[in-house]
Amino acid sequence: MSKGKYIYILRENNNIILKNYQDKGKCLTKIYYDTKYDEYVVIPQKKRCVHLESGQPLGVGRVYYLPRAMKIVIKNEQGQNENMFRLA
Repeated sequence: MSKGKYIYILRENNNIILKNYQDKGKCLTKIYYDTKYDEYVVIPQKKRCVHLESGQPLGVGRVYYLPRAMKIVIKNEQGQNENMFRLA
């Protein structure tokens, strides 16, 4: 991932996909790598859908700096774990 380039995690047709551009209304979270801090920046865009592996929810619009190798979980509308991503 290039410096300052966002990756967008979206839900499309009940599937989770990654894109390098934002699709309004479908974006669940946006992520980029911050070389200054050597961490990933995660900014959730929807309520109750992005969590840490521990189960801690990440709040909408808040900026989280997460270390490499941390796992985030994308949950579906029913609150069930849908996909897990390792920030590598």
